[in-house]
Amino acid sequence: MKEKYAGLQVNTIEASETPDYLEKIITIDKEFDVNNIQIDSKKYEDYRVWLLFGKDGNTLRCLQVGATINNIVDDEIVPNIKKMYSMKYIEGTRMKHSQFYYNVYAIIDTQKGRKLSNAENTYNVNASYIKMKYDMDKFEPEYEKLVFYALDIDKYLNIMTESIDNDDIKRMICISKMNYAEAKIAFELQAIYWRAYNSGIDNKAFKVFLLEKNEKYKQKTNRASYNTKE
Repeated sequence: MKEKYAGLQVNTIEASETPDYLEKIITIDKEFDVNNIQIDSKKYEDYRVWLLFGKDGNTLRCLQVGATINNIVDDEIVPNIKKMYSMKYIEGTRMKHSQFYYNVYAIIDTQKGRKLSNAENTYNVNASYIKMKYDMDKFEPEYEKLVFYALDIDKYLNIMTESIDNDDIKRMICISKMNYAEAKIAFELQAIYWRAYNSGIDNKAFKVFLLEKNEKYKQKTNRASYNTKE
């Protein structure tokens, strides 16, 4: 983990005690058929944030968090699953950091003359570089299963807009809650592959969370140092 996050605790979730604001969408195991992905996308048309976990035994480790104003299944989850199976891991020209960790995934810089294969081009037609984030060859040895979840934002943030009379405030909440919730849960779970957008609400929210955590960490270490001196 990066030095500036030294005070953070790496949080996992027990699969048998999944919070009620997370709803399981689909599980990927060794018997999974990528050519027969069965998800009722209409069931999740009101969800805006999704999470990908690696499951080992009863423990869920957050790998990625994403958000979209469109249908999370059709727009992001199904395409990401297809990426996992179509894109084989190959050594990149350089390694890329995520928000919390160093050297998490490889980057192949196509501007340096590296030609993409047909499989790579399938999901990266207009990309100047290709991120090798999603790769079953890499995931399968580390986790027994991969599990996608939908996040119920209102439950997670305990939002109750029914009692708010101001329409502008309701609109502000509606516009900002998706990215705020994405950043908050990624921060809490230290999602391995997640990165905040520099100019987005998620990055601004993330900086606030980090400042609060760092202040608490400083207070904790200062108290421990004072007790040791005594």
